[in-house]
Amino acid sequence: MQIFNQLPPKKVLPISIAEKLMDELNPSNDIAETQANWAEISCHLLILDEWDKPNSLSCLSDSVLRKLLHTLDYPEYVDDIGRYTLSLGISGDDGSGLFLLCYQSINLNQLKEVLSESKRL
Repeated sequence: MQIFNQLPPKKVLPISIAEKLMDELNPSNDIAETQANWAEISCHLLILDEWDKPNSLSCLSDSVLRKLLHTLDYPEYVDDIGRYTLSLGISGDDGSGLFLLCYQSINLNQLKEVLSESKRL
């Protein structure tokens, strides 16, 4: 699991999808502008890989966990990129939210159950 509050460097992204993912995260191709927007509206990218387990989310802050649950329940946008699915959840009127890049073998229903049962939310 990886979490970013700014555009991640391509070298930390799954190699097979780095270009396509950056096109989705930075549609204007202006990294400085996108970084400024992410900082202003509190946007995050959460990457869940095939070996991540739902209990690994316990290290995330309550606000990110709430954004994650919102993204799972009410995605604004979903796109398959290779063996991953990219979802966008907008959780604030200012456009704040979370991009979730999730390996397709992860059981999202189980993930939602774990989050819904969390005493932290």
